[in-house]
Amino acid sequence: MTAPHGATCRVEMQPGHIPESGPFSNEASRWYPGLPRRPQGALRRMLTSGIEYFPDKALELDAWRCPTCGRVELFALRPVAEAREAQAASPSLEIVAARLQEAGVKFTSLGGWAWRIETPGGQLVETTTQEDFDRVVAELDEALRTTGKV
Repeated sequence: MTAPHGATCRVEMQPGHIPESGPFSNEASRWYPGLPRRPQGALRRMLTSGIEYFPDKALELDAWRCPTCGRVELFALRPVAEAREAQAASPSLEIVAARLQEAGVKFTSLGGWAWRIETPGGQLVETTTQEDFDRVVAELDEALRTTGKV
């Protein structure tokens, strides 16, 4: 999904996510069609947290935040199964960073999303935002995958 522009300020919004809450949850929030239904029977209510879900109809929620006013907008566009396939197809940032470190790229944290990134050839880049960091890492990873060096 390309970055939407906020309804209020009309500036490009920042991507983010809202994790499910709960002691064993590690997934993004989801949207389900219809109103919540309470299952019949105490055991079924206990096993389903009190609401019946239909996982085959779930859509993953994408959250976007306006950097100007802080407004958050949610979009439910991708089925959960499709989102999981896309996630599996693209390696995590940790895997990409580890691959770049193996190729000789040095990462020095300057606090928060501020990083100093140095390539084996001496190219030095400093990032200040998550978007900068993600862009630089993606560019270096693309160079490594296509040319075999950074």
